[in-house]
Amino acid sequence: MASENILAKILTYVESEEVRCAYLEKEVNLQKQQVKHLEQQNAWISETFKREQEQFEQRLADVEKKLRKVENTEQEKLQQKIAELSAKNAALCVEFQAKEAALNKKIQLMEAKDREARQQLKDMDAVKDCGSVGATCNDIAQTGTEFCRILVTRNVGLPGNSFDKEQRINNFEWAFNGYYDKNDEELNVYLRCEWSSNRSTTLWKCTAKFDIYVQKAGLMCSITDTLTNFNKFVLKTGLKGTSVATDEFADPKVLFIIEVTILDSVVDLSLPDNEFLKGPNDGVCVKIADQYVTRQLWLSKTTLSEHSSKFETELKESDCFELNSSNSLSFMMFLSVMHNFTPLSCFDDLSLGCVIREARQHECDSVLKKCDYFLCHYESVFTMGVKFKWAVENNLVQLLNKLLKTLHFDDVRRYASCYYLLPESRDRVDNYLRTNSRQLS
Repeated sequence: MASENILAKILTYVESEEVRCAYLEKEVNLQKQQVKHLEQQNAWISETFKREQEQFEQRLADVEKKLRKVENTEQEKLQQKIAELSAKNAALCVEFQAKEAALNKKIQLMEAKDREARQQLKDMDAVKDCGSVGATCNDIAQTGTEFCRILVTRNVGLPGNSFDKEQRINNFEWAFNGYYDKNDEELNVYLRCEWSSNRSTTLWKCTAKFDIYVQKAGLMCSITDTLTNFNKFVLKTGLKGTSVATDEFADPKVLFIIEVTILDSVVDLSLPDNEFLKGPNDGVCVKIADQYVTRQLWLSKTTLSEHSSKFETELKESDCFELNSSNSLSFMMFLSVMHNFTPLSCFDDLSLGCVIREARQHECDSVLKKCDYFLCHYESVFTMGVKFKWAVENNLVQLLNKLLKTLHFDDVRRYASCYYLLPESRDRVDNYLRTNSRQLS
C-alpha cells in the first residue's frame, strides 16, 4: 500500500515535470521567434539607414556642386562689376582733371578780383580807421570777399526811376532802395545790412563798395562804406555820378544795376575758440548780467591785460569774473574798438559815448587815446557841445586843447557850467577862463 502511494506520487511528479518541460519548450520557441523577428527588424533598419545615408551623401554632393557653381557665377559677376567700376573711375578721373583745370582758372580770376577789391578796401580803411593810435591791432580772420551783380528792374507800385531790392549775400541780409532824380541827374540811396544770425554776442562788420549804374541816364555812382552791429544803415543823398556808356543795356526802360564788392568779418564772442583769442589757454569767461539775461563772453586774457590795468588785476584773482556795472551792448562796442574791429567813424554820438564811458570805467587808456585822436583829427557829425562834454568828463587832452583853441570864450564858460569836469580838465578850463577873462577885460 505504501509503495503504491510512492509510485503514484512519482508518476504525478513526472507528469508535472513533463508539463513544465513542455511549457519551457514552448517559451523557448517563442523566444526564438522573437529573436528572429528582432534580427529581421535589425536587418531592415540597417538597410534603411544605409539607403538614407546614400541619399544624404547624394544630396550633399548635389548641394556642394550647386555651391561651386554659384560661387563661380558670383565671382564672374564681381569681376565684371569691378571692371565696370574701374572703367567709370578712369572716366571720372579724366572729367575731374578737366573740371579741376577749369576751376583753377576760375579761382585765379577770382583771386585777381579779390586782390583788387582788398586793395581798394584797404585804402579806404587807411582813411577811415584811426585805431592804430595808442594800441596794437589784432589780426581778424576775414570770412571772405563776395562780388555780385544785382539786376533791379521796376517793381510793382514803384515809379520807373525807383528801385527796391532785398538780397542775401554771404549770410548778410541786404536791402537796397533808392530814387533817381532825372532833373538834377542825381541819386538818393538807402542801404541796410543785417547779419542773418543776429546774435547779441557776435561782432560783425561788412565793408562794401557799391557801383550803381543807371541805364538810359548814363550815370554811375560809387559808394564805399562800412556797416556794423552798431551802424546798420547808410543814407546817401544828392549823389552825382559820372557818365558811362549804356550800349550794353537793351531794355529801353530805366534800369538799375548794382555791383557789390563785400569784405566781411564775423566774430562770435560766445565761442571759447573765437578769433580774438591768441591761443587755446588765452580765454577767460566774462559774464555780463543784463536786465533779463546773463551773457557769457570768451575774451583774451592777453589783450585785456595789455589794455587795462583793472582787467589785469581782476585776472590775477580769478579766471572768470562778472561785470555788473556794464550792459552787454555798451561792452560789445568797447570790445570792438579795443580789438580794432569797428572803425570809430561807424559810431553815432550815443554809441561813441558808450565806448568812452566803458573805456573810462575799465581804465582802458588805449581806447580813450583812440577816441581822443579820432575826435581831434577827423571830421565827424558830433556837435561841439558833445565833444566838450566827452573831453572834460574823460580827460581827453588833445580834444580839450583843440576845443579851447577853437571855441568862443562864452561857449567854453557855458559848457563848463553844464558838465562835470575831472580835476585835470577843471584845471585846464579854469586856467583858460582866467587867462582869457583878463584879456577880454
